[in-house]
Amino acid sequence: MWKEIKRWLGRTGPRPDEGGEGKKTELEKVPQVGWLADADNKWGVPVLDVRPVTQGMSSWSRDPQCAANAISFLSDDGLGFVNQTPEVTRVTEANLQFPTDGLFDGAIFIPRVMEEKWAMYFHSGRLLCIRSWTRTLVAVADVKVADGLAHFGRLQGAFTDENEDATFTVRLLNYLLRSHALEEVFPAPLPAEPEDLKVAAMWCFNMFGRRAPLAAVAPPAQTPPLNPLRTDSLFHFAVARGDTDAVLAHLKAGVPISLIARDGLPALHWALASRNDRMAGWLLDQGCDVDVRSVEGATALMTAVQSPRPGQVEDLLERKANVNAKDNRGFTALHRAAESGNEEIVRLLLGKGADRSIAAEGHTALSLVEMKQHSAIVQLLR
Repeated sequence: MWKEIKRWLGRTGPRPDEGGEGKKTELEKVPQVGWLADADNKWGVPVLDVRPVTQGMSSWSRDPQCAANAISFLSDDGLGFVNQTPEVTRVTEANLQFPTDGLFDGAIFIPRVMEEKWAMYFHSGRLLCIRSWTRTLVAVADVKVADGLAHFGRLQGAFTDENEDATFTVRLLNYLLRSHALEEVFPAPLPAEPEDLKVAAMWCFNMFGRRAPLAAVAPPAQTPPLNPLRTDSLFHFAVARGDTDAVLAHLKAGVPISLIARDGLPALHWALASRNDRMAGWLLDQGCDVDVRSVEGATALMTAVQSPRPGQVEDLLERKANVNAKDNRGFTALHRAAESGNEEIVRLLLGKGADRSIAAEGHTALSLVEMKQHSAIVQLLR
């Protein structure tokens, strides 16, 4: 495997996209990388720092279909992969557990640029792992959710080839969940001790793109995940589309109306951010809490004032949204509205009793707006 990659990197002459300059081999153009000793990192094993390669290079392809595939997942709910089967039929027991506060059908990770090489979806109790450039389903894992944990069991398929070690298969699944689904910095697994560090770094880039700043041969220490595993659920997608029939179907199937998505936002915030006035009001009519909070403690009113849509803000205030609610850092909707420079919304908030004296991290709404030099709002707040 290493020899195959090195042979590709050892080609001489410029690539088609390089305009003909220079005669260096591809391997000579790859930046130097080096090891971080086990005593110098939190994982307790030697870690290869591949950031000079994975964070400094760009992906390209002569095949326009690969480029199209790579970014095609932005509007894909993953349902087209549900009935597919990985080419490799081998079965491995994953025996992995991750915390979750509710795992519902939807996207676990969606690539947004060509430098992200994987897509992952959760549907009908299964995790689907897809190579984004080829839109190929390579692995499927059974998932059971119980007692606040997602248990990953039977895993069919392989991530590199049919001969990959079963232990490596499980390590790679664990890595994808941590680095992609949970956005953790975690070392990518190397399949063998590298003979050439540049080749190993290029393998990381080809496999994981910019999601792999570090890599390790030995299994890293397993620190508990900081965040729960979540999806951008089909319920959230339906809210963003304004599809009330689909949203109602998800609610009837048991999806909580306050479900938090991967980005830390509940569905009402998605509706407000998408500027769908009808959907936001509809969710509130269905019993959604007008002050439903994001992971960072932001209320719907705080999201609305930053859209900014005065009509949305007015509707939330009429529905008794807490005008002086504070997020996890202590900021209020008035802080956000003032900093955004929207005089009309500041007036609406003040008219409903917004407290201009509340300070967060040393700032009142007035001090924030003074820094932005919004003179009309300064006068309002004084």
